[in-house]
Parts: sequence; C-alpha cells; structure tokens
Amino acid sequence: MADQRIQYTEELVGAGHPTKADTLNRLVLVEHNPDGTHGNLNITGGLTLSGGVWPSFAAYKNADQSVSASTFAKVTFDVEEWDTNNDYDLTNSWFKPTVAGKYLICSGLRLGGLSTNRIIYVSVFKNGVEWKRTAGYSDPNSIAPNIATTVDMNGSTDYVDIRVYIYGESGTVRGWGSQTWVHGVRIA
Repeated sequence: MADQRIQYTEELVGAGHPTKADTLNRLVLVEHNPDGTHGNLNITGGLTLSGGVWPSFAAYKNADQSVSASTFAKVTFDVEEWDTNNDYDLTNSWFKPTVAGKYLICSGLRLGGLSTNRIIYVSVFKNGVEWKRTAGYSDPNSIAPNIATTVDMNGSTDYVDIRVYIYGESGTVRGWGSQTWVHGVRIA
C-alpha cells in the first residue's frame, strides 16, 4: 500500500480555494465556509455530517407515580438532566423537537407496589397515539422492560411521551432517578 501521509512538499487547500485532490481529500472532503471555518464533512458514499449539536435530551423521575390497573398512564418525568434545544417539556412530560428529523427515543422504568407478577407494557406515544410497544413480565418490585425506537418528527407539531400499562393491577412507577428515565436524540 502506498504511503498516504502528507509530505512537507505537498500543498494544502485553504478557504476560498478550489478543491485539490491531495492526500487530505482522498477519503473525505471538508467544505469551507467563506470565513475559513469548516462546514459539512462529506464522506465518500454519500454520508454528510453537519456541524453543530443535534437536539438531544435526558430526563428522569424523582417522585413516585401511582398507575391505575389496565390503563395506559403517561409517565411524568420531573427532572431534566440536559436539553440541548429546550425541546423537552417537564409540564407535559413530552418531547416536542423544533428540528425535523428521525429521533431515537429510549426509556427505562422501575415499578413497585405489585402483589404478584404482572404483564407490563412500556410504550412510546406519538401525538397521543401509541407508536411502539415493548412487553415484559414483572415481579412485584422490578424494572419494567426498556424501550428504544426511532420516530419521524416534523419539527413543529409532533411530540412523543412514554406510557406504562400494568395488566390487572394498580402499581407505582418509582421515582428513583437512575432507574426511571427517558432519553432522546436526533439521528438523521
């Protein structure tokens, strides 16, 4: 394989100059803005990574929440860990991004107060309608099944929230911070 390191005799291309096929541009092409800063990074094969931080958030529960039997209950996350674009609404316990795209939404819940093993559903709801569901079998004081799914969001009216369903018995979503959480990030 040929040596592809930049030698001291090779020229580099700066801002405002045409692209030159040198060792820097064999694998990737970095666009330059008029002020000399870097723009997009184009990787051979069509993938483009834009500068800046994509919207993301993380929230968790600090207080216990009662859940009625055999009913989907919205989980009320009451503490934000971070919210890069101010898109998570603690009042409504939903994520309503202002940037359109595909978002990865993940959540894990800790349940309690059950007298026996129960079927548990954890769901992502989009605009008030169930989008994706995961199911598991919970013992009286255990962690419910986690969920992870991608959701297309329009960046204006779409929102998602997390809901839980305990089959046949009331229970509690525990507010134990690190065990009851929701995260989301734009992935495309």
